[in-house]
Amino acid sequence: MSDGTPNLQRRALLTLGATFGVYALSVATHRGEFWPFSIFPMFSLAGRPWTRALMVDVTAYGDVGWGPWTLETLPGEPVPTRSVGTSTNDMSKMIQLTTTWTDERIETLRSLWGPALEGGRTLMLLRADGTLVGDAGDVDIALTGLVRISAVAAAVGPAMRRGAGA
Repeated sequence: MSDGTPNLQRRALLTLGATFGVYALSVATHRGEFWPFSIFPMFSLAGRPWTRALMVDVTAYGDVGWGPWTLETLPGEPVPTRSVGTSTNDMSKMIQLTTTWTDERIETLRSLWGPALEGGRTLMLLRADGTLVGDAGDVDIALTGLVRISAVAAAVGPAMRRGAGA
């Protein structure tokens, strides 16, 4: 009986060689980025369309409609999420997961932004949809109004549905 040690070593070396070959090929085809193995969205999600949230103060602008707008034609002044103690990522996740704006969702939004609504202010939640354009790395961003809120009223834009009980 043979102990099979040389055969086992040969198979181990072939397996390691194949693994390193696949890794090198993956990295080489992605311009040096470690994309297939990255935990960072800046690498693993680069180039994909994205959606983010933006809250703007539209009090002084009257009826601005529901968009779409660009960043250059923003329908109000941006209100930082930090000013009300919430996270931009949380707001973005909220708009990504909400397809129907129920009274409960609107009240949640109003309670999150309560301090910013004081003094009769009216805020509008915008969805920013971005995509890369061409090889130059230009970004196209379209802003759409989702919900307009004040301390006493709320309106849902035509891009969204208002759910039962609304």
